[in-house]
Amino acid sequence: MHAVRGTVNPAATLAIASAFLAVASGLLALRLSRAPGSGEQRWFAVIAFASATYAAGNLGTTLTAPVPIAVWLSRVQVGSLLVHLWGWTRLSRALAGVTPSRLERRASWLLPAASPLALVPGLVFTARVVDRPYPPLDVVYRLPVPSPSGTVLFGLLAAIAIAVEVRLVRAALRRAPGAGVLATAFAVLLAMGVNDALATELDVPLPFLLDSGFAVPLLAVSWLGASRFIASATELEALGRELWSQVEARTRELASAQESLLRAEKLASLGQFANGVAHEVNNPAAVVTSSLRFIAESAAAPGGRPLDAESAAALADAVTAMDRITTLVRRLVDAGRIALGPSRAAAAEVGAAVAKVVERQPPGVRAAIERVGDAGEVHVALRPDALEHVLETLLANAVDALPDPRHGRIAIRTELGDGSVRISVSDDGVGMPPEILRRAFDPFFTTKPFGRGSGLGLPIARGLVESTGGTLWLESEPGVGTRALAELPRAAAGSAGEPPGQASSEDGG
Repeated sequence: MHAVRGTVNPAATLAIASAFLAVASGLLALRLSRAPGSGEQRWFAVIAFASATYAAGNLGTTLTAPVPIAVWLSRVQVGSLLVHLWGWTRLSRALAGVTPSRLERRASWLLPAASPLALVPGLVFTARVVDRPYPPLDVVYRLPVPSPSGTVLFGLLAAIAIAVEVRLVRAALRRAPGAGVLATAFAVLLAMGVNDALATELDVPLPFLLDSGFAVPLLAVSWLGASRFIASATELEALGRELWSQVEARTRELASAQESLLRAEKLASLGQFANGVAHEVNNPAAVVTSSLRFIAESAAAPGGRPLDAESAAALADAVTAMDRITTLVRRLVDAGRIALGPSRAAAAEVGAAVAKVVERQPPGVRAAIERVGDAGEVHVALRPDALEHVLETLLANAVDALPDPRHGRIAIRTELGDGSVRISVSDDGVGMPPEILRRAFDPFFTTKPFGRGSGLGLPIARGLVESTGGTLWLESEPGVGTRALAELPRAAAGSAGEPPGQASSEDGG
C-alpha cells in the first residue's frame, strides 16, 4: 500500500502527518493513563504508536525506495497492524466490561507475539510488487503481492476487526462512556480498509486511505480525552461546591451545638446557683416566716396582746413578702432541675394534660382551650416536666389576657416541620402594644398586679426551649390577641423520656 514518486507527494505528506499525530496522541494517552479511572488510556497509547509505525512504513516506496526496502516496510506495516488490532481488542473488552476466558486471554496475546513473524521473508508478501496508479493525486501505488499465508492472515485480521466493531457497538448500546464515538471511528477505519482492499484486489481506481485513516480513531480518542477532562473538571467544581456547602453546614451545626452547650451550661449554672440560694435563703426565710406567723397568731389568740392597725398591716405585708421570696427561690430551683436529664416528651399528650389543669384553675369560670391541628404522637426533644412548664406558662398568660374568661377563645396548635415541631398558643384577648411586646421576655418584667406575677415565667420558658436549640417568640396585636410560638426539635426515636406529670401553676411574664 505504497505510492511511487520522485519527490514528496500528497501520499507521503499524509503519512508523515498521520505518524506525527499518532505519536502525539500516544504520548498524551500515556500521560492520561496515570489518572485514576483512566487505565484504558494505555491501550489508546498502544493503538496510537502502532498507527504511527504503520503510517511511517509508507514512506519507503513513496519516496522511491528500492523494491526490497518497500517490501520490508510493508512487512513492518503488517506487524504494526497486528499490534494495532491487539490494542483494539483490549480496549473494546475494557469498554464492554467483558471478562474473557483463560483461552481468550491467551489467544489475544498471539497478535503481538506474531507481529515479529510478519518480518519473515515470504511469509506475508512475496518479493514481487505491482503498481496501481491514481492519476488524481499524480501517484502510483506500489503494492507487494501477498503470499498464500499472507492472504489467510489478512482474512483473519478482517474477522478480528469485525469482532472488535461488534463489541464496541454492544458497549455503545449499553451506553458505556465513549463507546459510541469509538464505534463510529472504528467503523470509518473499517470502511477505509474495505476501500484499500477494493483498490488492491479488484484494481478499482481508488486512493489508498488506510495509511492516513488511523488518524480518525486517534482524533476520536483525543476528543474523548478532552470530554473526560471537561467532565472531570465539572465534577470537581461541583464536588468543591458540595464540600464547601457541607463545611458550612457542619460549621453551622457546630455553632448550634456550641450554643446549645452554652445554654445548657447556663441553665446548669442557674440550677446550681438556685440550689445554693435555696440552702442559704430558705432556712432563714423559713425562720422569719414562722416567727412572723407566730406573732400574728399570738396577737389573734384569746388573751393575746392585739396589734394596732399599722402593726397588723406591716406584719401581713412581711408575711406576704417572705412567701414571695420562698416562691421565687422554688421556681428558680425548679427551672434548673427540669432543664437537665433525658429529653423526650409527647407534645400532644403533655399539651392535653396541661390544658386540663389550666381549665380547672380558679378564679371563676375559665375559657375552654381548643386543640387544633393535632400532629399525632410526635415527640419533642425536651423533658416532659419542662414542656409542661413552658405550655402552662403560655396558657396561663393567654387566660390572663382574656377580658372575659367566660367567652374568650384559646387554641393550642401542633404542626410538624422539617425536623421540628411548632406548638402555638393563641388567644383573642387584649393583645400587647409594641413597647410591652419588646420587654415580654425581660426577667422580672411583668404587667400583672403586685403579688400575681414575678416576671420569670416567660424568661424561664424561653430558656428551657432554647436549651434544646429551639426558639420561642410572641406575635401580638392590641385588641386582636396574642400568639406564642415554640419551635422545638423533634426527638430521635428511642430517646429516653419520662411520662408527663402534673403541671404546677406558674405565672407568665
